[in-house]
Amino acid sequence: MMRLFLIFFTISSLTFAQEAIQDTAIIDTGYQKIKLKKHQIKAVFGFLGQDGDHSAVTGGEGTEELHVQSARIIYLKKTKKNNQWNLKGGIDQITSASTDRIDFIKSSASYHDLRGQVNIGFAYSDSTDTNTYIGVIGSSLESDYWSRQFGVKYKRKTKYGGIIQLKLNYNWDELRWGIITAGIFDFTKMVYPSELRGTNWFNKSHRNSLTLSSKYTLISSQRSRLGVMFDFTIQEGILSTPFHRVYFNNGDLRVERLPFKRVKLPLSVQYNYFISNGLIIKNYFRYYWDSFGMNSYTFSLQAPIKVKYWLWLKPFLRFYHQSGINYFKPYANHSPSQRYYTSDYDLSKFNSLNYGLSLKVKKRPSWDRINGYVFNLENYLRSDGLSFWQTSFKIDVSF
Repeated sequence: MMRLFLIFFTISSLTFAQEAIQDTAIIDTGYQKIKLKKHQIKAVFGFLGQDGDHSAVTGGEGTEELHVQSARIIYLKKTKKNNQWNLKGGIDQITSASTDRIDFIKSSASYHDLRGQVNIGFAYSDSTDTNTYIGVIGSSLESDYWSRQFGVKYKRKTKYGGIIQLKLNYNWDELRWGIITAGIFDFTKMVYPSELRGTNWFNKSHRNSLTLSSKYTLISSQRSRLGVMFDFTIQEGILSTPFHRVYFNNGDLRVERLPFKRVKLPLSVQYNYFISNGLIIKNYFRYYWDSFGMNSYTFSLQAPIKVKYWLWLKPFLRFYHQSGINYFKPYANHSPSQRYYTSDYDLSKFNSLNYGLSLKVKKRPSWDRINGYVFNLENYLRSDGLSFWQTSFKIDVSF
């Protein structure tokens, strides 16, 4: 699948390049003709490998081994009035040992799935480039999940270099099986564990989310910039995963069940300090609360270092702590009298640590079309034993 995607990317790039020769604007400066590049392509390719021993599919015990190969392409086109269209597409190939256990299949080592996504957006800026209005529609699709998205955003540049940003995003999702295997949009039924399919556990199959976001940044001194972000999210529908098992202390077995509404309130602060022309310290802190009883804290630190004018190293570190939700208990610890229950360790109490390095190569004078490269390497460790490492490569070209 990845080979086919790479072939598609190569052919698409050549097609865009041929169209660009005809579409590129030309300005006569009086000295020479300068071609303005109106097309831009950003391509990202990545791999993630995960391991752990608390799979929610098997009730909080069992392998969480997972591998994901991903590819993303972003195509941007500027109009004559400096507005911009963008098209984003991507595909993931997912190999999950735990998902294989929905049916307790012993004949294969793991389960393979594909996820595709596409987004189309348009950005309009006024004549002074002070106000920008953005609209986005999109969708993602895999075998048991179909998500549709609509979003609008307003961004304003303030007089002294700050930014005010407001955003609204709405997702409406379907969790029924057969979206791909039985024909596109031919929904059949929800996916339950094989031994629990005699019961209709839920009378709905949707999950809707509405998010309102705000952001304000300002230049707080000659060497620093401060930013404050606040979000409000409300969700309604199936907020549990239908094929997650929960084992009880009396031997009962049921499908994971969580409340059908959830409110999320994160607040973030970012502070960047320019120590010198070649060193920047980027600090980020986030507090999160939701109606499931979870509280979390995130602190991240990034220190971009300029090796040369075209080469930057970006080491980063991220620490995260969450309290866990009210409805979590480990394998076989739940009481049958409980109304809501889960053994998904993603919703438990834990600490985690991310660290890694990003290598960024910026555009050099001798490069005509290439704007730069970025290579990322990251490791993740969690206190419950879950871990992963991932790597990605990004290339940015204009024509």
